[in-house]
Amino acid sequence: MRHLKSLVAAALLALPLSLLATDSKPNCESPERGPELIACAAARHKAADVRLNSVYKQLRSAMKKQGESAIAESLQMSQRDWLKFQQSHCQLEAAYEGAGGSFVSAKFGDCMAETTADRTRYLEGLLSHFR
Repeated sequence: MRHLKSLVAAALLALPLSLLATDSKPNCESPERGPELIACAAARHKAADVRLNSVYKQLRSAMKKQGESAIAESLQMSQRDWLKFQQSHCQLEAAYEGAGGSFVSAKFGDCMAETTADRTRYLEGLLSHFR
């Protein structure tokens, strides 16, 4: 019983340290563990998504300013369809390249970041025609 109390006390003391470790930023320069790979892929996707949303808004605004509301509506429909495609495409890619475990989640995040960056470049090309 005394040994059990010592183990419980040690576990309770270690708990705050483990919580602090999970709150720290992952090493995205050279991630080594599954959780780091996942966190870094998610961070890349988030940054790419912020850029995509900015370019998308600029493009819609530029289209509308030039009186191209119908094209702006087509862009909106296209973007919605692309988001659905991106999700299913990245799920497929993660399933066959992820090799199970946390690598599936990391591969999914990598795919989402890469396809988001690709889409941003495409929209930037369109934007250049409406400036």
